[in-house]
Amino acid sequence: MTLEKNIQSLKRWKKKGDILEARFLFNNFSESLEATNKIGVLAEKHNHHPEITLSWGKVSIRLWSHDTKSITERDINLAKDIDLLFQ
Repeated sequence: MTLEKNIQSLKRWKKKGDILEARFLFNNFSESLEATNKIGVLAEKHNHHPEITLSWGKVSIRLWSHDTKSITERDINLAKDIDLLFQ
């Protein structure tokens, strides 16, 4: 599958320029914090670290590969695994 088709297969993610963005909603701050920590563990396993914004009931994530300043397979793979956390 091409990079563009892989991006299109990510239902929760939007491509904005050279960045993938997603927002996940939760019932309260504690759930948002727990989700952020789970994403952090996953990011460490991937050795690929997103920009994460935590707020009450919401976690926003931005993914791009800093070395290429673009979206790569690393971003898509991490996005897919993040989606699996919150099915």
